[in-house]
Amino acid sequence: MAKSEKNRQLDAATAVAGKVSLNEFVELLNSPKRLAWLNFYTGFIRGVASVIGVAIAIVLLGLAVTYLGGIPLIGEFIQKVGQAASQGVPPSGV
Repeated sequence: MAKSEKNRQLDAATAVAGKVSLNEFVELLNSPKRLAWLNFYTGFIRGVASVIGVAIAIVLLGLAVTYLGGIPLIGEFIQKVGQAASQGVPPSGV
């Protein structure tokens, strides 16, 4: 097969793919319920992924702080709050 024949077939395939994609897009715009569902689903998935990503980042940050020896002023405050929570008594100085 000559190079020009391959180019011609590739151009034809690209044109067909473009028409199919455009037709799907037009169908999506003509169906408000489907468009709303797709947007809701996409937003929900992005929200869940964001929450999972932030949770992982917080855990990694906590581990890094633990391995580095903690944060001097904030660490003492958090320790007091933790002790008070385990005893059921409000911490002093809060």
